[in-house]
Order: sequence, then structure tokens, then C-alpha cells
Amino acid sequence: MDSFLNRLNVLFYSMALCFLILCAFNYGTSFYLFDQEEIKTNIEVRSIKRLVYNRYINADEAVLSLDVSYDMRKAFNWNLKQLFVYVLVTYETPKKIKNEVIIQDYIIKNKNQAKRNYRNFITKYSLKDYYNGLRNNLIYLQICYKYMPIVGFSRSYEGAKISYQLPPEYFDALPSNYPLYYPDK
Repeated sequence: MDSFLNRLNVLFYSMALCFLILCAFNYGTSFYLFDQEEIKTNIEVRSIKRLVYNRYINADEAVLSLDVSYDMRKAFNWNLKQLFVYVLVTYETPKKIKNEVIIQDYIIKNKNQAKRNYRNFITKYSLKDYYNGLRNNLIYLQICYKYMPIVGFSRSYEGAKISYQLPPEYFDALPSNYPLYYPDK
């Protein structure tokens, strides 16, 4: 007859094995239930509010006004913890081939937050280039999202993508109470 500790050990490892099998099933079915084609995203540049040379950081700085809409309700299933949605700007400069900057982000934790339509808003983060290559440059804006499951590895997906030509000259159309980026504040 087995001892109490031996029976406890068998019970513990049997439960652990069941838990691992359920986690694997949960992770595997999240691929089956998630269809990237059903996720709707849209982005449009409304205007450029500011394109200046920021002398505090010795770099070009641009502030954009965007229209962003997304419908991520179809992404939600029992394995989704949250979605990280962000607007990614990519562009090229003579000194650096590939530049990627996130200018807006959202964390979606439930299905009620998964459908939004934002109109004519100023982005959370400004676009900065330390090689002064923003003027008269072609930028690409794209909505990307990261699927973060409860069990398993996170996966990245890409949504709507557009291109936009920045103006050739510096200007500032924002009120003075909208500050420039200062690295020491």
C-alpha cells in the first residue's frame, strides 16, 4: 500500500498534467477562433499641426492630427488577456534606412472597448527625428496590434496602412500652451 506522501505526489502531478493539457488546448483553439480578416482598421491623416526644429533635443518634431477607427470585437475569445493597438510611423532618411516610431497607443481589455472611432485628435506622442529628416519626407502610417493571450506567446498583426507627404517647411499651428518635448521634464 502506498504512503500518504506518495498518493499526494500522484494526485499533484495528475492535476498538473491536466492543467498543462487544458492550457495547450486553450492556446491551440485561440488560433482557430482568431481570424485576422474580420478585424477592421482605418487610419487617415487629418492634418499636420506642428513641424518644427526642437532646439532642446536638436531634432525635428512633428505633431499629427488623425482619424483612427477599429473594430476588434472578433478578436476576443477565452484566451485573450488584452490587445495592444498602436499607430506606427515608418520612414526613411539619408542617414538611417528604417525609422519606426509609435505615435499613438491603446490597450483594449474587454469587448466593450474593442470598437472605437476617434476623429480629428492630436496624437499622444509626437514624431521626432534626430537626424532632421522629417521635412518633405514621405511617411507611412499603419495601425498594428499585438494579441496578448492568457496562455501562450503574443502575436503581432498589421492593419490599415497609408502614406503621407510631410510639408517642406517648418511651421507651428498649435497654441502656445501645447508644449514642445523637453527631455528633462
